[in-house]
Amino acid sequence: MKVTNRFLHKITLFLLTALLAAVPSANTYAEDAGESGNSGTSSTEGSPKKMYKTGVYRINDWGEVFKAEEKDQLDDLVCEQMEECHLDFPIILKATGSKSSEEYTDTFYAHNGLGWGDGKDGVMLVLYTDKEEVFAKGYGFGHWFLNKELNQKICTKLSLMQKEKRSWSEIVTAYVNLIKERNQEIKESGKPAWYPKDLETFKDFHDPDAPRLVDLADIFTLEEEEQMLSIIKSIQKDSGKDIVVYTDVTTYGLSRRTFAADINELAGYGFGDDFSGTVLFICMEQGNRGWWTDATGECQEIYSEYVINVLDDALEPYMVGGKYGEGVIDYLKNVKNLYKVPEWYPSDKAAFKPFHNESANRIADYANLFDDATKEKLQDAIKRIQDEYGMDVAIYTDSESYWRDEDTLAKEFYKYNGYGFGDEYTGSALFICTERGSSSFGLYAEGKCKEIYTDYEVNKMSEKLRRLISSESYGDAAREYLDMVYELYKFPDWYPSDSSNFVRFKAQNKKYVVDQTELFSEEEKAKLEQKALELSNKIGADVLIITAENTIRGGSAEDFAKDFYRYNGYGQGDENDALIFCIIRDGYRMRWALVTGDAKRKCYSERNMDHMNEYIDDAMEDYNGHLATSRFLTNAWLMYRLGFTLPKLRLFWPILLGLILGLIVAGKYRKRLNRGMVTIQKAIDAEPYFVPNSFVLSDSSEVLTNTSTTKERIISSSTRSGGGGGRSSYSSGYHSSRGSSGRSHSGGGRSF
Repeated sequence: MKVTNRFLHKITLFLLTALLAAVPSANTYAEDAGESGNSGTSSTEGSPKKMYKTGVYRINDWGEVFKAEEKDQLDDLVCEQMEECHLDFPIILKATGSKSSEEYTDTFYAHNGLGWGDGKDGVMLVLYTDKEEVFAKGYGFGHWFLNKELNQKICTKLSLMQKEKRSWSEIVTAYVNLIKERNQEIKESGKPAWYPKDLETFKDFHDPDAPRLVDLADIFTLEEEEQMLSIIKSIQKDSGKDIVVYTDVTTYGLSRRTFAADINELAGYGFGDDFSGTVLFICMEQGNRGWWTDATGECQEIYSEYVINVLDDALEPYMVGGKYGEGVIDYLKNVKNLYKVPEWYPSDKAAFKPFHNESANRIADYANLFDDATKEKLQDAIKRIQDEYGMDVAIYTDSESYWRDEDTLAKEFYKYNGYGFGDEYTGSALFICTERGSSSFGLYAEGKCKEIYTDYEVNKMSEKLRRLISSESYGDAAREYLDMVYELYKFPDWYPSDSSNFVRFKAQNKKYVVDQTELFSEEEKAKLEQKALELSNKIGADVLIITAENTIRGGSAEDFAKDFYRYNGYGQGDENDALIFCIIRDGYRMRWALVTGDAKRKCYSERNMDHMNEYIDDAMEDYNGHLATSRFLTNAWLMYRLGFTLPKLRLFWPILLGLILGLIVAGKYRKRLNRGMVTIQKAIDAEPYFVPNSFVLSDSSEVLTNTSTTKERIISSSTRSGGGGGRSSYSSGYHSSRGSSGRSHSGGGRSF
């Protein structure tokens, strides 16, 4: 029989639990209670949870080996360790049954409300009374508490004690002592239970039984955790990638980034040979609150800065507003969508090999933005580009971005569908996205087109496309894009069809002002032409002024000037001497270049070119091309006449005034010194003052051949950028505490 005080204690505890937690319980379970047990308690939001189901024994004595008082004492001993370790430690003593040890343990633990908190953390021990066998298994965080070393100790020691016919009370007490030792070991390490003792000898491993949801910070309700686990399992099944949500009130002195990487790597997460998966770590430590997403394996490439920013933008309002469970559920739903891929996506990216698909439709209108008439016109424009330039073009539309930035999706569509001509897969693609009622676009170029698509040319295209696409004029945008591509690929009429076999010649009746943009008035043009002609005749070098609307295939103003000079027969003498001033004026900005021909004149120095540009710069800042050209001619005359050019004195009057004042002061000071000087005998030469090896004379002349100096003045431009608030601390290619010997990680996060 029970002692009266013990009995009253149990009854009181049972009634208190029933009133406060409204959880039915029983003093004992039947051995088959696993199929019909009660559910555990749930906490009041914002308050500490009642960590485990009270009012029931942790010692389940189906073998009836304990006396009542002995059972109570052992139960108290176990409950004390539960409070200390924040884990449930149910123990069963039973005879061998029809079920396996693991099957029986899983069923009993799941259906009888066992476990600490909503995570159901704990370790369950089964002792068989009819054989020398011990079985232990961890659940939730208990999975890490019961590491391999502790499990082996438990099985070895308790089995030996059974063999030695030790009392069951001694065996249970020995088990509790092993728990104490393990808890003390974890405390002394200053790290979580899953942390390895020796990082240097640690090897990557897969742990399919490790919990994928760990809420040590206790910020989720039981219902929220159940919903999270359902989404996590769905993500794992559909994508073949691992995902973990982990919260804590500390990072154990590490950064959130490093601690998230440690969880991912050291706790055995990740699927496949490359350990593909992610960990969302949320820290609730005062002064260090924030989260971090850590990605490894195939996920490392997927979780780009763009993706991290989009995920964090969606999660941040929830975290700031204290709706942690709702935020993480939304985050997991977004991750599930993140792993969706278009129907044309390869099943195995690693095994994909580039190919040519000439029969592929160059207009893939998945978003149904174009009617048949528009498609026909677009197809004709694409064929013209293909036939005339030997460059491929594709247009792709979709109502989803698949969590990729638009440029990336344009690239993947082009690559995985066999577009591009020749060995370099030369061509370009336009992607238009109409996701969630918002329009956006991306551009991509490959092969020989890649060098043509400079940042400036892409920005210029984007400026026009953005206006049309934002107004949902998708057909007009596609036609405008193809027109811009055609002009971008186009060569000027004077460009040779075979530049490699071009033969130089001397042009007759040359024009020295070639104004293709109508930058100058007719009167200005005539005066400039006269000055350039006179200077060219005097110095024996062609002084050429060119204006143009575009460079050649995305090239620089310098390249345009050199090509125009070479292929139009300019240059005097055997060395084709010339000085060219080129202005590119396309409506977005003015660029200019000073370029010399093939001659090797001493005056063609970098210093002289810099001085000339100083005078041109001021005029170009006001977009005054005529003034800039006039200054170019004036300084060119000085350079050829004197051999050098003068720097522009921007502070002339202050400098002149300073010199005058300096001379006046110096003169007065000199008179004062002269009055105190003693006349000495004059020296015949400087030999008495010469210090050996103190003076070296070197040639300081400057000769620069094929000199060019390029400048530009931006009138208007816009830089394309991809989504997100930009506050994520995105990192790529870092490692966990284990160092560079482990996996590589990428990810990002924010504070709140």
